[in-house]
Amino acid sequence: MKHSKYLTGWIVLALTAPVLFGFTKPDKTPDTGVSFECIEPGNEYYTLELVTTKKVPGTGQAYGKSVMKFANSPFGISITKDGSYQHKLEIQLEKVNKPKTGVLVAWVTTPTLSKTKKIGALDDDFHVSGTVEWNKYIVVITLEESAEGNSNMWEGPIAMRGLSKSGRMHTMAGHGPFDQEPCAKYGYE
Repeated sequence: MKHSKYLTGWIVLALTAPVLFGFTKPDKTPDTGVSFECIEPGNEYYTLELVTTKKVPGTGQAYGKSVMKFANSPFGISITKDGSYQHKLEIQLEKVNKPKTGVLVAWVTTPTLSKTKKIGALDDDFHVSGTVEWNKYIVVITLEESAEGNSNMWEGPIAMRGLSKSGRMHTMAGHGPFDQEPCAKYGYE
């Protein structure tokens, strides 16, 4: 009987700890009425928000998302020749006006911009899909003169961008005991 008092205390703590220490799941964001019909729903962790830079006419109110999933494979996951995971990206924009000249093109790049890959031109529904082989990456939507332009690096202005969740992890430089090493030195703000 002596142990039941302690057991009851532990049960109460276990049931209230998530609320007391803020471990509860946050409320869902309000429904914006946007369906993103071209994209199958994905895991929240693998979905990144695309935000406008407001530097390209017709994209001032735009927003979008990119959903990352494992590429199709009979083995459950797909890997490249060097052993990296290969992911399928589905990109969808909303509230975008079709550009008067040029075409919107999706790209992925590493956080240091050392590697860049062209995903492709967005279709009439502002949707495109492709693959990415990097763990940390940035999705960039640019306005290019044509879809067949340079395939190594964008040349036009950036309309939208989004950073993968894994790309947000960075060195502790510039924080706490490392104040003498600013984050900007490593490409972070």
